[in-house]
Amino acid sequence: HRAAAKTMPLLACGDTNGTVHVWRSQGLSIDAGQKFAEWSAHNGWVRSLSFIPNQNCLITGGDDNRLKLWQIPVGESGASVTQVKLLWQKKTTDWVRAIAISANGKIVASGSKNNITLRQVSNGKRIGQLWHQPALETDKTDTETSREANNAQANTVRPAGKHRQ
Repeated sequence: HRAAAKTMPLLACGDTNGTVHVWRSQGLSIDAGQKFAEWSAHNGWVRSLSFIPNQNCLITGGDDNRLKLWQIPVGESGASVTQVKLLWQKKTTDWVRAIAISANGKIVASGSKNNITLRQVSNGKRIGQLWHQPALETDKTDTETSREANNAQANTVRPAGKHRQ
């Protein structure tokens, strides 16, 4: 997974070992760029990441059910691992599979297996959650349930706190 900063000449990617790599870019190419920073961000894959507009911050999500906001010092030389600062981390219900940032950089949406969580970028506080669940009844036979799932709309979106487990 990759991310490019719109206001900084940086590109980032995460790998299967939980490491985030950041390069100073030349245009949209890292071929002519130089490695800027690298640090261990997650236990397991880094599944998604995104730069926060107009901030020196990168948000990452991974297999360890964590969403993390990192401050990256931007200077002429590369950043050492000790200079990259974890601003906050939040536990999620499942792997963080997708991240989207609002245009003003104030809200982050993180997607997991069954939900989308909205948080304030400034402090990580949860401000909303949408749940996805199959709309199936459990008192029917497997054949009836399977037929209904194929013929009916199979997902619903519910506000936080109004989902069935």
